[in-house]
Amino acid sequence: MLAPEPAQRLGSVAAVRQALAAAAPIRPPGQVPRDRSPGTGRQDLAGPDPRALAPTGVPRVLAFVIWFWTLMAAGMFWMIEMVALPLFFTIVGQSRRYHKGHRRKRLASRQLRATIAIRGVRRRIEALSERFDPSRPALPPGDDDR
Repeated sequence: MLAPEPAQRLGSVAAVRQALAAAAPIRPPGQVPRDRSPGTGRQDLAGPDPRALAPTGVPRVLAFVIWFWTLMAAGMFWMIEMVALPLFFTIVGQSRRYHKGHRRKRLASRQLRATIAIRGVRRRIEALSERFDPSRPALPPGDDDR
């Protein structure tokens, strides 16, 4: 049906359905698909190299320093989002240029885009801060850790 030459294409819908049925046999409703779990497939002969594993974490002192700096950066971006951006756009909006309605709408949309961008950066920094929070308990070792 998708052949590049029109002469090679199937002529009707019935012919297409017949070709599809022949290409992919349909399982009966009671038939169970064969198991494709990782245990039944190819087995690796060599295990993973223990030296290739990444370290489990950063030193506690470095984690505290990273947490402290990300906390300060998140606070700075919060101040920009809540104080600096509204103040800046209020001052800019007071000029004569923005007395027209369509220009005020455009300025409001710019303020919204700037706020969303700053909020996105702040949330990414907060996520990094949560990752290195010193009061967060360490995860127990998993069963796949060696």
